[in-house]
Amino acid sequence: MNHINARNKVRITDRNTFLLITGLFTIILFSCSRTITQDTECAERARKFLSLLVNKEYTGAVSMYNILMKNSLPEDRLARVWEDTLDKVGEYENEIVLNQVKDGQFTWIFMTCKFTYVPLDIKLVFNPRKQITGLWFLPPFSAYDTYRAPDYADPELFTENEIVFGYPEWKLPGTLSLPEITAGPETTGPVPAVLLVHGSGPQDRDETVGPNKPFKDIAWGLASNQIAVLRYEKRTKRYPVKSAEIRKFTVFEETINDVVAAVSFLKTRKEINPDMIFILGHSLGGMLIPRIALKQPHVAGFIILAGPTRPLELLLLEQTGYISMIDGEVSDDEKEQIQKLKQKIARLKQGELSYDTPPEELPLDIPAAYWLDLKGYMPHIIASEISLPFLILQGRRDYQVTEKDFLGWKNALKTKSNATLILYDNLNHLFIPGKGKSIPSEYFEEGHVDKKVIDDITSWIKTIH
Repeated sequence: MNHINARNKVRITDRNTFLLITGLFTIILFSCSRTITQDTECAERARKFLSLLVNKEYTGAVSMYNILMKNSLPEDRLARVWEDTLDKVGEYENEIVLNQVKDGQFTWIFMTCKFTYVPLDIKLVFNPRKQITGLWFLPPFSAYDTYRAPDYADPELFTENEIVFGYPEWKLPGTLSLPEITAGPETTGPVPAVLLVHGSGPQDRDETVGPNKPFKDIAWGLASNQIAVLRYEKRTKRYPVKSAEIRKFTVFEETINDVVAAVSFLKTRKEINPDMIFILGHSLGGMLIPRIALKQPHVAGFIILAGPTRPLELLLLEQTGYISMIDGEVSDDEKEQIQKLKQKIARLKQGELSYDTPPEELPLDIPAAYWLDLKGYMPHIIASEISLPFLILQGRRDYQVTEKDFLGWKNALKTKSNATLILYDNLNHLFIPGKGKSIPSEYFEEGHVDKKVIDDITSWIKTIH
């Protein structure tokens, strides 16, 4: 690859966020407050980290991580990521500007740097101990697009249209992929459409993770099979500060309200069959599908990819333990962090939990309103009471949302003729194939959503009348 895609983020984070589309947890952008700050120590440490990278002193750079980052991005992996980045942007020349943002207990440092070929944004997140808990390398220019279409996608068979939809105060940009069959003298009439609903965190329209874009894969794959697809920037991505100002922030403000608006938008398009609109949710989006179904009873059906059926706090604890054991040993620091997480999870279960409970007492420092809203939510039980068609897909190599969650759907829907469930042996959380035990670093190897997933979704949609 000779160019850079500005949306292709090399993103590494630790466990201090929320339901894991990436499995490497992104620091959540809707914490209590997010303000411009001047933390001289963090700024100095950010520049020191950059200096270590530039001089390829990776041992020193990794020593600035917290323990969980050391597991996610060890020295050899950091070296590969940095040197691969230099291959694309050229040699480091100088820092152009440094900015800071305070987000709850975390400090974000944004360094825009000049390299031989193009500038590069380097973003670091520091925890209260001044340790690095998040790292991004983000090219700031969108002119460089290295996305390589999967073999099953044929860009000649569809067009991509930039659109805007949503509530007046929350307008969201998106992309509508339309099969060419919807236009011209050979048109056969309006086509089915699929709306893509993100996992947690401030996701872009493609659900970009490292070099991977699972939502773009799905959109291009389905559009190549005469199915329109709408994908869009998530609200917390488009409006991070404004979202952070919502005191009682829940999944409705994060996701569901915008899904309702997106369906309404699709129904206005003459190219779309209004009776054949499907909603596909991935990860957190999949978990929310039953709630969405209660708000959208007049769509054709629902597709769930890696949707949890167990409480988020249980998944968080399970995933933290899994990643801590990747190297075969749980360190004292990791044991301490796991114990603290258990204490915060116990706080969730106490009867006096209220909207005024300080976020720092709760898992991931997420405000109490979010947890209270999800308390007692059992998506698989709600799904069992819905008569519309469901397609539920799960990868056996997924360590974030596991086969236990898939069995939750399977057991709840086993007597329902409207549910189709498929388990894939070799797919991870992004539905990208792999071998052996799934680990976080594989998200930073280029791949594509497996063709079997595209084929199964296409075939299932074509059975719905």
